[in-house]
Amino acid sequence: MWSQGEEVPGALSIGGGIYQVACEYGMVHVVSEMGGPKGKDYCILYNPQWAHLPHDLSKAETPLPGLASFLHSEDREDALVGFSNQIPLVTRGNCTFYDKVRLAQGSGAHGLLVVSKETLVPPGGNKTQYEEIGIPMALLSYKDMLDIFKNFGRSARAALYAPHEPMLDYNMVIIFIMAVGTVALGGYWAGSRDVKKYMKHKRDDEPEKQEDEAVDVTPVMTCVFVVMCCSMLVLLYYFYDHLESWVARTHSFFGAWHHVACEYGMVHVVSEMGGPKGKDYCILYNPQWAHLPHDLSKASLLQLRDWTTSMLCSASDLPAKGFSNQIPLVTRGNCTFYDKVRLAQGSGAHGLLVVSKETLVPPGGNKTQYEEIGIPVALLSYKDMLDIFKNFGRSARAALYAPHEPMLDYNMVIIFIMAVGTVALGGYWAGSRDVKKYMKHKRDDEPEKQEDEAVDVTPVMTCVFVVMCCSMLVLLYYFYDHLVYVIIGIFCLASSTGLYSCLSPLVQRLPFGKCRVCNSSLPYFHKCPQVRMLLLALFCVGVSVVWAIFRNEDQWAWVLQDALGIAFCLYMLKTIRLPTFKACTLLLMVLFIYDIFFVFITPFLTKSGNSIMVEVATGPADSATREKLPMVLKVPRLNASPLALCDRPFSLLGFGDILVPGLLVAYCHRFDIQVQSSRVYFVACTIAYGIGLLVTFMALALMQRGQPALLYLVPCTLITSGALALWRGELGMFWTGSGFAAPLASPTPYRGLSPLPEGSTSASLCASLSRRPTASERLRGCVSQQPPGEAQVKPTLPEEQPPELADPKDVAGVSTQEPVSPASHTPEPPGLPGTSA
Repeated sequence: MWSQGEEVPGALSIGGGIYQVACEYGMVHVVSEMGGPKGKDYCILYNPQWAHLPHDLSKAETPLPGLASFLHSEDREDALVGFSNQIPLVTRGNCTFYDKVRLAQGSGAHGLLVVSKETLVPPGGNKTQYEEIGIPMALLSYKDMLDIFKNFGRSARAALYAPHEPMLDYNMVIIFIMAVGTVALGGYWAGSRDVKKYMKHKRDDEPEKQEDEAVDVTPVMTCVFVVMCCSMLVLLYYFYDHLESWVARTHSFFGAWHHVACEYGMVHVVSEMGGPKGKDYCILYNPQWAHLPHDLSKASLLQLRDWTTSMLCSASDLPAKGFSNQIPLVTRGNCTFYDKVRLAQGSGAHGLLVVSKETLVPPGGNKTQYEEIGIPVALLSYKDMLDIFKNFGRSARAALYAPHEPMLDYNMVIIFIMAVGTVALGGYWAGSRDVKKYMKHKRDDEPEKQEDEAVDVTPVMTCVFVVMCCSMLVLLYYFYDHLVYVIIGIFCLASSTGLYSCLSPLVQRLPFGKCRVCNSSLPYFHKCPQVRMLLLALFCVGVSVVWAIFRNEDQWAWVLQDALGIAFCLYMLKTIRLPTFKACTLLLMVLFIYDIFFVFITPFLTKSGNSIMVEVATGPADSATREKLPMVLKVPRLNASPLALCDRPFSLLGFGDILVPGLLVAYCHRFDIQVQSSRVYFVACTIAYGIGLLVTFMALALMQRGQPALLYLVPCTLITSGALALWRGELGMFWTGSGFAAPLASPTPYRGLSPLPEGSTSASLCASLSRRPTASERLRGCVSQQPPGEAQVKPTLPEEQPPELADPKDVAGVSTQEPVSPASHTPEPPGLPGTSA
C-alpha cells in the first residue's frame, strides 16, 4: 500500500511531483517489567525505508530495558540522559519525522514510537535521510498509548516486529459459502415465483394468495441507480469525516443543545479630527452579554482603540493604562470570547469589537458568564476594519447600536406580483396550448404549425429530479466557487431559450421580416428561418450575454435577471406537464420534504450551523468569487434601514417556489377545459398560491430568517385543489385525469373516449337521462333532452367551440352517421365543414 507522506516539508516535492512513502503495518509487543499481566500486541504503522523490522517476535531485539515515556520533554529531568537502549514515546507535530528519529538515534535509542491523535500516516523522508537512520520508527495511536499505560504502567518493555500476514484467511471460506449460497437461493426463489404464472399448483377452490409484486428494472432505473451509486461514493470519499460531526450535532440537538442568540447591529464611526461624515458598519453581537440601544442618539460615542496586534487572551496583552472609556479592537482567536471581554471589562472598556477574517459567528458563552459581563461584545469583519482605518485613520470615535428592522420591505409587493403573475400566466398558457389538441382554431387550408412538444412527468422522472436537486445542492455547498460558473452558464442558455419562446408568438404577428434565410451548410439555417425570428434569437442571446457581463451591477442588473428568470419559468411551465393530480401530489410532497430538510434540518448538520439552502441561495460568506446563483427572483430592499448593510440587500424568491406550484396551476387549467368548469380550478389554485406566498412573507417577518416557501405553498395549493374537486364531486376524475392525459399525446381529439355500445348512439344513451349529466357523461356526448312538445333548439356553441371537427374516418369507435364533438358534447348540426352528409 502506498500513501502520501506528511510532516516532511520540502522532502516530498521531487520534480514537481509527490514523493511516495512506503507503508506497512507492524506490531509492538509490550510486557510489564514488574511481572504483571501477560504481554499484549498493539498495531503500529511504519516505513521500512527507515529500518526493517524482524518478522518473528522471537527474533525481535529483546534486551530493551524499558519503554520510555517522553511526551513532555520540559517536564522530564532525564531529558539530558538520553534514550540509551530504550524506545521513546514522543508526540507527533512541530517538526519532521526525520528530526525526531535523528535526535532519538543520536541519544542511543533503539527505536522510536510517535504518538498521534490524528489518523496514522507513514513517516516519510528522502533517500539521504533513509541512509542516515538505522533505527525503526513507527506511529502509534494515542488510544493505544493510554491502554499501554493503563495495563502496564510507566515501566514496560517492548519489542517491535512485523509478522508475516497469511495470503488467505479461513474466513474467506465462510464468505464464499455465504455469497454463493445467497446468489443461488435468491435466483432459485425468484425463478420459482414466476413459474406460478404459467402453471397452477393449487386447486381451483383454494383461496387466492396475495403475493408481492416484482419490480422490472428499466434502462432509466439502471441509469438512476448508477448515478446514485457514483454520487454517494464520491460524497462519502470527500465528506466521510463529516459524518461523525453530523451525528454529534444531531445528538446535541436532541440532547443538551445550547442556543447562542444572534442579532445584527451597527457601529457608527466618526473621525476625531472632524473629517468626513460618519459611516455605519455591520456587526454581529449576542444580546445575552449586553443589550445595545436601538437609537443612535442614545448610544455613547467613545474612542475606538486599535489593539488588533493582540489577541487579548491574558493580562499581559492589556495596555499599561487599560481601555478606560474606550472600545478596543482586538483580533479573534487563541481563547474564548469570555476571556477577551472579561479582560476588556476589567481594564475599563465600555465595549469590545473582535475583528474576524473568517465568517462572523455570534460570540457565545454560558449563563454564569453572561451574568458576570456588563459590556457589549460584537464581531466586526476584517474588511470593515480596514475600511475604518482608511476613511477615519487610527483616531476615531464609535458608537454601538442596534436599530429596529422593519418587519417587511416594500420589495415584497414587487416579488408577490412577479411570482403570482408568472404562475397565473404560465398556468394559463400551458392549459391553452392543450386546448388546441381538442379544438382546431385554424381553417383546413391553413398550413400546420409546428409546436413544441410538452413533456409528461412520470414518477421515475420525479425521483431522478429530486435526487439531482439534492446532489447538486450538496455539491454547490461544498464546491460553490467551482460550480457557480457552471450554473451561470446554464442559466444564460436556458433563459435565452425561454425568452425566445415567450417572444416568438408576438414577433410572428409583425407584418414585416417574413423573408427567409436559407443555408444548408449551417445546422440551424437548413430550416430556412425567417429574418424576424433570426433577429429575435440574436436579441435573446444578446440579453443573456449583457446580463452575464454586468451581473454584479446591483443598480440595474437585477432587472435583467428577473426578466430572464420569468421567461425561463414561463417556458418550463409550458414545456413540463403533470398528467394527473396524483403526479402533482407526489412531486409537491417530495419537494415539500426536500425544502424543509435543507432549510430547517441542515443547520444542525453543518459545522457553521447555517442552512445549506440559504447558504447556497445567498452565496457563502467565505466565497472567493463573491458570485451569486442566478436561479432566483431578486429585488433590492426599498427601506432605508441601516441594517440593509448587514443582511442581504436583496429579497429573494427561488425559481422552484414558482415552478413547482405553477405545474399544479397548469394542470388545474387543463382540467377546467376538460370538464368545462369556467376555469374555477385555475382561479382557485392561483388564489391559493397567492395566499400561501403571503403566509410565507408573514413567517419571514416573524422569524427573521430564511423560509422554505414550499412549506406554505404546497399545503395551500394542494388542499385547495383537492377540496374543490371533492366539493364538486369530481375528485376521482381530478386524481386520475380521467383519460385526460391520453388524448393530450394524440393529434386526434377522439382518442381516449370510451367506445359506444354496438348499435347505439350518443343520443340513445342520453335518452333515458332525466337529470343533469355529470362531467363523465358529458365526455361521452350526453346532453339533457328537451321537454316533450318543445321544439329542438340548436345548442349555442361555447365560446371556445371551433367550427370544425376532425374527419370521422380517423375516429375509431364512433358512428360516422352521428359524429360526436368532445368539446360541445352534442351531435354536430349538418352543414358544418368537415362532416359527412
